[in-house]
Amino acid sequence: MVIFAFMNLRALLPNLVTAANAFFGMLGILAVFQNRFEWALLLFVLGVICDFFDGFLARLLGVTSPLGVQLDSLADLVTSGVLPGVLVYQLTRTQSDSYWDLTSFVLSDGGVFALSQSGLIGLVLTLGAAYRLARFNISTDQTHYFKGLATPANALFFLGYPALLSTPFLTPLHTLLSQTYTVAFFVLFFVFLMNSPLQMFKIKWKTRSDKIYGTLLVVGAILLFVNLGSAAFSLSVVWYLLLCLIRNVSL
Repeated sequence: MVIFAFMNLRALLPNLVTAANAFFGMLGILAVFQNRFEWALLLFVLGVICDFFDGFLARLLGVTSPLGVQLDSLADLVTSGVLPGVLVYQLTRTQSDSYWDLTSFVLSDGGVFALSQSGLIGLVLTLGAAYRLARFNISTDQTHYFKGLATPANALFFLGYPALLSTPFLTPLHTLLSQTYTVAFFVLFFVFLMNSPLQMFKIKWKTRSDKIYGTLLVVGAILLFVNLGSAAFSLSVVWYLLLCLIRNVSL
């Protein structure tokens, strides 16, 4: 009986870590509703850590399963899909007074149900992430590389975006970066990247190429953090994309 209970706990443990990923994502969404973007970023990072360790733990314990794979994808949708989409909605909503009043189209108890027209671009980001995750789930050729930008990298760019708007280093660009059309451009660009056939390298540290580009990514990210603080989250994704471009051109 004790052995049976231990085996059940061992199989359950990775799924609990996966559930923690979704939990942190939901807390991040609540933080965004309160305009606590720095907390949303922190909670997203905690979710990504869980996303890494659930698969590592499942392989270590030898309890990988189709259920775990599906649960992992659903948790990623919350943390790396819904959370950045809600953040984009909240960011752009504060810059626009144009709303669609949907009260007349739904049953109402006297309240107002309105959607920001510019903020709806955030929903496009979530839909793009969902489509990318679905494509990844049925893909059979992404063992050694990502085909298209991974959803956590996409989410990291947008979760770090508020920090870009406050870092002194980018003061000349603050006005441009805060414009709704700029955010919309980034959303459409990253939705394209997530669902493109472009090869994005994984940090595997196995081949010589992996070691070179992985080292460049880590060193560049450290330098960005030392000099720019939280703004480095978004800029590290830009650095990663630049390295992917260089790697693909050099192949």
